[in-house]
Amino acid sequence: MPLDDQAILDYIANHPNAGRESIMRQIAPGVSKQTIWRSLKRLVEEGHLETTGKGRATGYILAGASVVRAQPTGSFCLS
Repeated sequence: MPLDDQAILDYIANHPNAGRESIMRQIAPGVSKQTIWRSLKRLVEEGHLETTGKGRATGYILAGASVVRAQPTGSFCLS
């Protein structure tokens, strides 16, 4: 089964901070850990994903997602 970048991005959009193991189990069970790692690394380098944590605790989020979540949700009036 070929690894689909869009499938990775869609999964991470719905599962922020997902790790390699979770991604591998859910969207690419027949793909090697090394292939998953290379795909995630490339998506980070291309600016599509950002990492959280370090080492085995590394998770992935969509690039810019933390900025979007940090924005206020109420309405504001400038006078």
